[in-house]
Order: sequence, then C-alpha cells, then structure tokens
Amino acid sequence: MKALGICALVDVRSAPYSRYATWFNHAELQLELKRTGIRHYYAGKQLGGRPENRRFYDKNGYVLYSLMAQDRAFLNGLAQLRELATQNVPLVVMCSEENPVVCHRGLLISRVLQQQGVMVKHILGDGSVKHHSELVTRQLSLWEADDEWKSIRSVLHQDPLESSLP
Repeated sequence: MKALGICALVDVRSAPYSRYATWFNHAELQLELKRTGIRHYYAGKQLGGRPENRRFYDKNGYVLYSLMAQDRAFLNGLAQLRELATQNVPLVVMCSEENPVVCHRGLLISRVLQQQGVMVKHILGDGSVKHHSELVTRQLSLWEADDEWKSIRSVLHQDPLESSLP
C-alpha cells in the first residue's frame, strides 16, 4: 500500500476477524496500520457484505445487492467513503475476499461508486492495479443465467432446520 501511496484503509468486512490470517483481525490490523502511518477506518456496519437485517437476503441466503444499493445506511457509508476520498487521501477499501470479481467490494460497492461517477481501481493479489471497468465483463458473465443482482454465493449462516427466511 505504501508503494502505491495509500494513506488510509477502509475495512468493509461485516465481521473484521479471521481464523486463518489473524494479522487481519481488527485489533492487529489497526495496530499495524498505525505503526506504518496508514489511517484505519471501519465501515463494515454500513458497507459490509453480510448485512444484519434479513430483509437483504433471499430465501436461500443470497444477499440482494439491488436492495442494499438503495439502503440509506449503505448510501451514507458510500457518501462518507467519497468524502474521505475528496480530502485528497489516497485510500483502499478492504474486505475478506481477495478477488474483486467475486466479492461484494467489486460487485456492489465498486459498481455503485462507478455509477456515481467515481473512478475505482482494484489492487489484485499479484500487486497489479486494474480499473473496475476492466473487471466488469467478467462479473457480468457470472449472471448470464440469472438477471437478479445479488451475491454469487449464499452467505447467510442459518439453522439447517430453518426452511426459509421470514
């Protein structure tokens, strides 16, 4: 991030913890970013890919991005993100998934920001940087058989005896 001039990290994970990569747990990440001089912001409540309110899920546990993109809390979170960016603070948005093609960061957040006229770039696992528009065609191919704008996999952990969501 330092090599790319990043000054701030906005964590958009709904649950900012990892069993496997403990250095990405909220407290550890915050300390490391402070040590390196990168500001840390948490926006998982507003911009996370696993919203608390069940109205954002279909009966199979897929997140309905079409509903989230219209939600006041989500839009306020994006407005705060845009405000931070207008302060000439080069920033990065982080979530759990490395690949933005299959992640809510790329499928939801970046898509809405791009619709709002914001230029979005993604830092890939190999360190390369790609403009969001370069990834859009790959994303659209994921929905060829399904027109609904939603997560590509079920993310709601529910009781196996529960047959449907309220």
